[in-house]
Amino acid sequence: MLANMLSVAAIMAGRLTPLAEPVLVEPIARRTSAEVAAATPDHRFVIQVPTGLPAAEGDAELLIQVMRNLYENAVKYSPQGGMVLTTADADGHWVRVQVHDNGIGLAPEAVPDLFQRFRRAGTDPTIRGMGLGLYLSRMLIEAQGGSICASSAGPGKGSTFTISLPIIRESVGENA
Repeated sequence: MLANMLSVAAIMAGRLTPLAEPVLVEPIARRTSAEVAAATPDHRFVIQVPTGLPAAEGDAELLIQVMRNLYENAVKYSPQGGMVLTTADADGHWVRVQVHDNGIGLAPEAVPDLFQRFRRAGTDPTIRGMGLGLYLSRMLIEAQGGSICASSAGPGKGSTFTISLPIIRESVGENA
């Protein structure tokens, strides 16, 4: 939580300068999910990334911070355990990473405000948090030239968070 608050302060002060380097999604997803999984035996983490997925252009440390937040939220909002699935694909311009959970889901009216500061989906008092994680995630991904969004089939039907980062320029030239 302290790291999140420090990152928010750095963003707001204009002192965050992300790197623009090749970032491989699969090792980041595997390492970060393993760290979160070690603290939550009731959840199973599955990574499905296609062979040959191009590198994204971004900052690996910032992507790790975002992925950790998404995994911790998946665990937090799936209190009965379950699977957290990470998938990825690319379309020639963007690498997309999706984190799916089978938790409490989102009401449609909650989705537009999820990435605002101090906003949280739901009002369950047993789920702790300050409402900064998704705000910070949005700021970190946008600082890298990408986007993040959320979707859900509704309450009780899980959630999906999608990160889009540009494909590294050299990869675009090789695949074009």
